[in-house]
Amino acid sequence: MFSAWFTRTNASTKNYSILCKRQQASGPVRRFHTSDGRNDKQEVFTGEIRKNPVGIQRLSEELYKQLFPDVSKAKGSRKDAIDLRLVKLAHKYLKSNDLYGKQCSENPPITFKMPKLQGKNIEEHFYRLGTASCSRYLALVEKFLRLGNDPPGMPKGRWQFRSGWTRYCAGKEPETVPYPLEDELVFDVEVMYKKSHYPILATCMSPTAWYGWCSPYLTGESGLIDGHLIPLGVDKHDKIVVGHNVSYDRARVKEEYSLKATRAFYIDTMSLHVAVSGMCSRQRGKWIQYRKKMDEKTEQEGNLEKIRDGARTGGLKKLLANPILDDEVMDPAKDGSEESNIRLSDDPWLKMSSLNSLKHVARFHCGIHMDKKIRDDFATGNVEDIRGRFQQLMDYCAGDVDATYRVFNKVFPMFRKIVPHNVSFAALRIIDQSFLPVNRTWNEYIRTAEGLYQESFRKIEDKLKQLCDDVVSLKDKAAQKPWEKDPWLSQLDWTIVAPKFTKSGRPYKRQKLPGYPEWYKKLVTKHKLRITTRTRIAPLLLRLSWEGNPVFWTETKGWCFWVDRAKEDEFKAKNYLQIKPECLLDEEPQLEEVLSRMLPKKSLFKVPHESGPSARTTSLMSKPFLRYFEQGILSSEFQVAKDALQLAVSNSYWVSSRERIMDQFVVFDDEGVVDITGEGMKDKDKAEDNAQAIGNAQENAQVNIPTTRMKSFVNPKNSDINTVGVIIPQVISMGTITRRAVEKTWLTASNAKKNRLGSELKAMVRAPDGYCFVGADVDSEELWIASLMGDSVFKIHGGTALGWMTLEGNKAMGTDLHSKTAQILGISRGDAKVFNYGRIYGAGVDFATTLLKKFNPSLSDGEAVSTAHRLYSATKGKSGMLDGERVWYGGSESVVFNRLERIAQQDEPKTPALGAGITAALKKRFLNANTFMPSRVNWAIQSSGVDYLHLILTSVEYLCKVYGIQARLCLTVHDEARYITRLEDRYKMAMVMQIANVWTRAMFCHQVGIDDIPQCCAFFSAVDIDRVIRKEVNMDCITPSNGTAIPHGESLDVYQILAKPEVREMLAHPRNIDLSAIDVPQRVDKPLEAMDRQLDDGTRCLYISMQIAKSEAEFAGYKRKYLRNIDFQHSMHFGAALGAKRRPRRRRSHAKAQRKNIVNETTSLVLNPQPVTQPAAPPPLPDNAADGASTAVDMAFRATSLSAQDMREIFAQPLRTARIYQRR
Repeated sequence: MFSAWFTRTNASTKNYSILCKRQQASGPVRRFHTSDGRNDKQEVFTGEIRKNPVGIQRLSEELYKQLFPDVSKAKGSRKDAIDLRLVKLAHKYLKSNDLYGKQCSENPPITFKMPKLQGKNIEEHFYRLGTASCSRYLALVEKFLRLGNDPPGMPKGRWQFRSGWTRYCAGKEPETVPYPLEDELVFDVEVMYKKSHYPILATCMSPTAWYGWCSPYLTGESGLIDGHLIPLGVDKHDKIVVGHNVSYDRARVKEEYSLKATRAFYIDTMSLHVAVSGMCSRQRGKWIQYRKKMDEKTEQEGNLEKIRDGARTGGLKKLLANPILDDEVMDPAKDGSEESNIRLSDDPWLKMSSLNSLKHVARFHCGIHMDKKIRDDFATGNVEDIRGRFQQLMDYCAGDVDATYRVFNKVFPMFRKIVPHNVSFAALRIIDQSFLPVNRTWNEYIRTAEGLYQESFRKIEDKLKQLCDDVVSLKDKAAQKPWEKDPWLSQLDWTIVAPKFTKSGRPYKRQKLPGYPEWYKKLVTKHKLRITTRTRIAPLLLRLSWEGNPVFWTETKGWCFWVDRAKEDEFKAKNYLQIKPECLLDEEPQLEEVLSRMLPKKSLFKVPHESGPSARTTSLMSKPFLRYFEQGILSSEFQVAKDALQLAVSNSYWVSSRERIMDQFVVFDDEGVVDITGEGMKDKDKAEDNAQAIGNAQENAQVNIPTTRMKSFVNPKNSDINTVGVIIPQVISMGTITRRAVEKTWLTASNAKKNRLGSELKAMVRAPDGYCFVGADVDSEELWIASLMGDSVFKIHGGTALGWMTLEGNKAMGTDLHSKTAQILGISRGDAKVFNYGRIYGAGVDFATTLLKKFNPSLSDGEAVSTAHRLYSATKGKSGMLDGERVWYGGSESVVFNRLERIAQQDEPKTPALGAGITAALKKRFLNANTFMPSRVNWAIQSSGVDYLHLILTSVEYLCKVYGIQARLCLTVHDEARYITRLEDRYKMAMVMQIANVWTRAMFCHQVGIDDIPQCCAFFSAVDIDRVIRKEVNMDCITPSNGTAIPHGESLDVYQILAKPEVREMLAHPRNIDLSAIDVPQRVDKPLEAMDRQLDDGTRCLYISMQIAKSEAEFAGYKRKYLRNIDFQHSMHFGAALGAKRRPRRRRSHAKAQRKNIVNETTSLVLNPQPVTQPAAPPPLPDNAADGASTAVDMAFRATSLSAQDMREIFAQPLRTARIYQRR
């Protein structure tokens, strides 16, 4: 039976009361009342709240022992793992930030029985989980890679023109097969992408054979291009399927359209390349310039060689062979232009990366030059064009397969070195199995949204055309020139060319609108007037004003506005940027006449842009300006102006996303193509019947959907609206250098908003009958990871100000991070969130200044800069120098940023949890002129966030096997995951996700050296159970395109989940899975351990004291003692080595290079107390070590002038520790 949730533990905590105020360490015993879920009977459970030295509530003792069994058995109680010196420093740090002693949350301790760890600690547990998940696929990869550079020969020009799969094996005749027979495949698909999403042909390669596939439509056996998917046999065998952007190819695999996941591992070479050699967005522009220059040089070299080969005279050959000529051709910076000034000595990373397309990746890694022009042949809408060039197009497709294999053969071993943990690899298979179930409401959604968009577009367009016609009618009064006195219309080009006639009185042909002004002629194309709110003259026709002043367009400054001279000071006081006439005339001399007429009485000011004064405002009819309309700053005498702006905002999401949404490839269960639900394949003739019905419905449809869309959005007559369909999202499992998954539609989808057309997109993903979605998102995941890095310095959760605010900050009390930032800046808490996440990702003062101007345009530039500096001084702190490197001190986040920057500045930086490395383009040794530090700090956080997701996914997969739950991943969005499962398993699946989260938190904490978890973040705050995918289960998803509220789902916290009887039953009867046969490799240093080991405990305390110092003098004092301590260690190291070999004393200038490896075993025993986080005792000294240690100490005293007080400050442990070891 399931034991009570809350149990009382008796471990002693009396020592903590000395350290913590208000009895933070030994919480009182409290009784909590809760329902057991049976007959509403109330039972009383007791549980003792346990807190750490800074007041953060810990997990219950029972859960602690299950998560950290090796630590709890070795030490008996968690209090033994607390270093009192670090506790005192943490208290000092929190006091200086007015956080120490603040009220912390208290919740009932949570206890239940989890599955036993597969190892002696959480690290071994996850190693075995990852290995069990991916080992069989790694074996297939290793077998495939044994081919090396000798894959089977391609049947070039010998492809069989017959439908289905044909196998080509050396020494055998081509044979028809149902699917590729081998388990290791490289796969590529081609489609007639302007006609259909369905494939037209495909090729793949195995270790022993080639395969070709043709659509029945291509061979003429079917009259429909739709309805033909490619079988791979991935539902019957474990297979690896390699491809470049393989999710595109996966969407054409027949077996993938099923509620049950296949047994395939889709390995994406694009993702492998991004993780190994990708570049950040800040590097992309410069790399493109570099590649362009290199291509130009290659072309010039080729031309020069052609001339040399064709030269006949010896003199000409000698001239052309001049090496100076080669130098002139090869020097990319010869012209001295800024764009050409790209030097590899400044940016060696340029040779370490490339763009992500197969063409660039194959060239970069394998030196393969690919001609992709033939791909344009697939743009045809005539299948006869494909049939006519069948052999060439099959060769092209097979060429992509061959190049993909060679890239895979080169990059995969590199990837495994950079990202070595099996969890990281296993999670890629799970992510690449993403799928989204929909139903026939999908077509209704698109038809409705598109119809409303077209209707509103026509309404605004008609009103603008009417305004345009009213204005152009002034041409009939050209003699009076009524537009000259109008501040808006005078900006239009009123040049009117009279009609020209022949001698016979007939007008000349091809005269464009004679008698009409030039501005009107530009709006007419193909005899049709075309004008929208985005047209440049629309604000002039709408007579827009900024604070009651007419707007004025300039090419170089964007939209401006005229102000009376008498009000010039008033607008300067509002921090508007005044345009200097002389500067404007230099850039736009054509404005001389206008300026000479206006300037005597007017001054010109710039319409502010949210990106700052340097950016120009090019559109006044866009989303950022709606609030100015509502505030009356931007106005018009026409109501249509506000209507147009509101419609522009309402349609903004649909306008930006409609192409991607309408391009989704949906396969429905009633089309006779696939069996999605497992209830049996529908009648094969159904596909043709539906196609005909759809065609008829499309002809009668009222909504004007572009005819180029071959996939109709009209449901066949009498079709069931609940018919299940499936979308395979085009996920790139590692699409950024931080290894985040990317997808252009679903991972960027907006949440439903009342005034956003089509924003209910995610809610169109709907579970079939009998199923539901279960998912959760990690609360402040990346903020917690960043704060955990800082807390690891103190080995205490909440030891830093940022850590404490992240865990226990209270919005009502103003102690959370966002409230603190809002107080400093004088902005709203919501706006402060943008600042905080930007700062955590490494953004600087310029970023903060720009945002401040956006949130408060009335701020002057000076005020914005001053406020931004004040924010960074209070948070990031001031910067000092230590051994030529920057150190932050005095801020609430100084310790965190120093930690993150130290990780990023390592020669081979690794994520703390899973040890994933950084891409070559951002490694320290390839960065000279630009360090890209914000990008590297961002990598340290976001890549750790990817580790978090991978741990969650691997845990859920294992736990579903333990508890016998059928579930499949639908979608991940950075810090959230959504699974589909049977309705009767929904609460069990919710509990599985809670256990997965606490395991993942435990892994992170263990890897940074804190073997404990705060209860406040151990579990998801809530797990959502819903029939649709949406941000919150209680969102109605009412939008302009959806007027019917969607029924709400459930959102349960861990207490509510544990109260469910089926959950208690599940936890009491897990399946026994034994993974002990998986050998765990010998333990190596964790990434942060190796970094911390460079300093002994006493020196580390001084280093921390430097960072939390509040004044420059205090910082300098600790810095002096820190450096003296380092010199002392140098002297001891030198003295201990005298007996073996005499070496000259290292000069002070070499100190920085030597400090990383200065402490040998003997010195460590003298300086370091027994590490409190390691259960093993320190090794005994060798027989002759006593004399060496003593000599080292004596020489250190002689070499340095350390007073007794200095020694007490520098060393937390007395030096007699060495004598204790000597007696042993």
